[in-house]
Amino acid sequence: MPATPVDSVQRQVAKAYRRLLIQNLLDYLVWCWAAALLLSVVWFLVQPVLLQAAEEWIRWAICGGIFAVATTVGVWLTWRRAPGMVDAALEFDLRFHLKERTTTSLTLTPELLQSPAGQALTADAAEQAAKINVRHGFPVRLSWTAALVPASAAALALVAIFYDPVFDAGQVAAAKEDKVPNAMQIAEAQDKLQKALNKEWLKDEKSKELDEIEKMLANMTKFDPTEKDKLREQLQKMVPLEEKIKDRIDDLKMKQDRNKALQDILRDMGKDPERKLAREGPAKKLEDALNKGDLDKAQQELKDLADKLKDNNLTDEQRKALEKQLEDIQQQLQNLANLKDLDPQLLDQLQELSDQIGECKECIGDDQQEAARKLVRIVKGLKECEGDGQELEQLQEQELLLMQTKNAMRQGLGAGERPISPDGETGSKSAKQSGELNSKTQFQITGDQRGGNFTKIPAKQVGGVFQQKQQDAAEAIERQQVRPEDAPVIRGYFENLGGGQKK
Repeated sequence: MPATPVDSVQRQVAKAYRRLLIQNLLDYLVWCWAAALLLSVVWFLVQPVLLQAAEEWIRWAICGGIFAVATTVGVWLTWRRAPGMVDAALEFDLRFHLKERTTTSLTLTPELLQSPAGQALTADAAEQAAKINVRHGFPVRLSWTAALVPASAAALALVAIFYDPVFDAGQVAAAKEDKVPNAMQIAEAQDKLQKALNKEWLKDEKSKELDEIEKMLANMTKFDPTEKDKLREQLQKMVPLEEKIKDRIDDLKMKQDRNKALQDILRDMGKDPERKLAREGPAKKLEDALNKGDLDKAQQELKDLADKLKDNNLTDEQRKALEKQLEDIQQQLQNLANLKDLDPQLLDQLQELSDQIGECKECIGDDQQEAARKLVRIVKGLKECEGDGQELEQLQEQELLLMQTKNAMRQGLGAGERPISPDGETGSKSAKQSGELNSKTQFQITGDQRGGNFTKIPAKQVGGVFQQKQQDAAEAIERQQVRPEDAPVIRGYFENLGGGQKK
């Protein structure tokens, strides 16, 4: 379909509209950028007064934010004040002296446009518009105000390079000292510790110790990592928590070791034909589990026996057979408990288990319900003694994350990092130093690692140096992270060291 005269006029006006819009965008951006650069100059002038200890990146980040806001405002003003198509047509007529031919042809109603006069008008407007080069009448160029942008940028560069006011040295030093350099690292360590607490580790009910530890850990993660006073306070609070976690881990490991030893001696018993449990009856599967040292299977068989007793599912003959079987189990456990070469706590566990089996045996003939309850108590006792592997794994992860958080906090306080070995254990670093020793020379050890450097001391100064170290050691207790109740004991030890009198 051939283009109509109106279409030709509209295309020319659309070109003019686009160039007007681009020109407006350039003008607004120039003014907004110049204003942003001047505001940045003001910010660089006042920042040393308002934020003396601010990092360099913070200065430039705020400057960049001002520039981004200014750009957004320039685009918004361009969109807000964009001309309409009629405004563009009027400007088109004005710049090319068309005496409103274009505006009139674009604003005719459909009835007038179909009239002879309307067609003649649009044909004349189209003829005139076709001769026009829109670029010449609507150039896109920067005005003189564009010089404000490089001028403002130059001013900003001069201020950034040469403006460095000097304030009270004590205030600046105090501000830098109170600043935590690795606050972000501490926050990340806190976040990892919090995520570990939110894991669903245990399907069964948590132990009392684990529940208490997790409550303490949850409180440990709620502190501001940017304040040194808060970090010092938090490090003191972490001391009892760290000890509680370590004690619980040691307890679980000891239980697992003892449980393994119990399995081993039961397995040895099952391999001995004279000691092997082999009586027929309802507890046959329980005997087999004990002969194999399979305590998990033994617990399940005890539960099944308890259910049968509770529901009265055993005949008189089966109950009598069960009594005999429990008597055999009790006797074999008692024999094991009489061994002298086993761990005392393991012997106590065997003795207690033997006594519980005996009590259950005595109840079977008189009160099956009570016998069932006693069997359930035996299962609970075995469960508590075996040491939960999931809980141990959880506590070990939490201990490592807690230590990483403490290390980050120590670095923030400038106290150094407590070493962590690849297996997660903590302690002093392994270090070797070699040197030739003269047996006739007196030395003092310096340095903070084992195997430190040796400094020669004249004989006549030994006494004075020793007394000075006594005083330094006692005073150092005030700066150490020890429990408040232990500090007097340690301080008294150093004060009395070498025959000195306690203060």
